[in-house]
Amino acid sequence: MRGLQVASVEVSANHISAVLRARCATAPRVLWLATLTAVAVGACGGRADEVGASRETGVAANAGTSAQPNAVPSAEGTGQEPSPTPPPPSTGLMDPSCTLSGASQRARCTEDCTVACGFQSMGTMVCTCEYGEYISCPCPRPAEYLGSPNAGPCLSSDGSASELDDTPCDTEWAQCIGTDPVTATTPRGCACLVNRDTGALQWFCGSTNGWFNPVRDPDPSCSAAEARTGSPCTQDCEISCGPDGTGRKYCTCEGGIFAACPCIQSP
Repeated sequence: MRGLQVASVEVSANHISAVLRARCATAPRVLWLATLTAVAVGACGGRADEVGASRETGVAANAGTSAQPNAVPSAEGTGQEPSPTPPPPSTGLMDPSCTLSGASQRARCTEDCTVACGFQSMGTMVCTCEYGEYISCPCPRPAEYLGSPNAGPCLSSDGSASELDDTPCDTEWAQCIGTDPVTATTPRGCACLVNRDTGALQWFCGSTNGWFNPVRDPDPSCSAAEARTGSPCTQDCEISCGPDGTGRKYCTCEGGIFAACPCIQSP
């Protein structure tokens, strides 16, 4: 019986081979390869559908992976964003230009810089470093600075702020604008502050950093009699006040009227 089955398989195989040779020129290779596999397995008692499916799957898989050997998977098509280039690590050392005198716009740098600034170092300056130079170094006015937004000229012999620097003053938060030459547009000026070390009032002078600006043409309402809350105005006002004139009144002009006019007495 076994010899009869083998002979039957050989006859079937010979017949199929003849048929396939006739159809080889027009039928895809995958189709006749799958047909041959199915008949041969069926003759031997196997399951042609499983083997055929396996053969087609294997051929398709091989066709899909034959692009390049040892290829590295790409992030494209996976739904994942490519990883950004990490910034260079910080050296952990302070930039040599990160000082109050060295940190300025266009100065060379290697990283961002934060230093104290302003009168008696009350402010904080943050310089942003890009492409090897500082692109901006603002020193914003801190909330604890209570001076007026405007100031008159410095009453030194030559009108300069530098002449008053570190000399005694009488009224805390008094300010003035000097005639000192500057390389940009921000003027130099002075602020009368309590020295943290000595406890005495003295002039601290340097760049105003925009914390206050020169007084424009005198406002007629900026007088001891007229400068009060609710009075009409064109600009902020700073005048002396108090029974003996030792205090300073700061009137804020908003919407054409003085919104507030506190009189701050010196300690």
